[in-house]
Amino acid sequence: MNKYKGFTLVELIVSILIFTIAMTGIVTFSASNNRRIIHSEKRARLSVHGEKAFEDFRGRIMQETLADPNRLVFDSIWNTHAAGDTLFKDLDTIKGMVVESSILLTEFQFTEDSPIASGSRIKCLLISKDYFGDYVDSTFILLSRHR
Repeated sequence: MNKYKGFTLVELIVSILIFTIAMTGIVTFSASNNRRIIHSEKRARLSVHGEKAFEDFRGRIMQETLADPNRLVFDSIWNTHAAGDTLFKDLDTIKGMVVESSILLTEFQFTEDSPIASGSRIKCLLISKDYFGDYVDSTFILLSRHR
């Protein structure tokens, strides 16, 4: 009686097929996961750049004007701008992304029509976008003149 050692051709084909299906699933999962990680990193970079632009803008509008040391830039925005105006723009390159952050004036919120009145606020829309992709991050901001 002749006993064969090893695997038959059918067993080899079945095992290769099972291995191929498993590897295809692993590769597909990895590729999908990598795309999601890249997307999340880009969104995080946009958010960080937007926050940086907002901090720069906030620092500038709380400075005194050159013409009148008793007035802030906040007051001049109140008097010279209207809804829809772009108040601030910042362009930067972060790890291969060209990011632009813009701060748009949406409305004035006040109890009296004066920038120095209690409760006077400027509502802005902060938009950060990637120039070479379709990534956009936006948020509303309320700024008030502190006394």
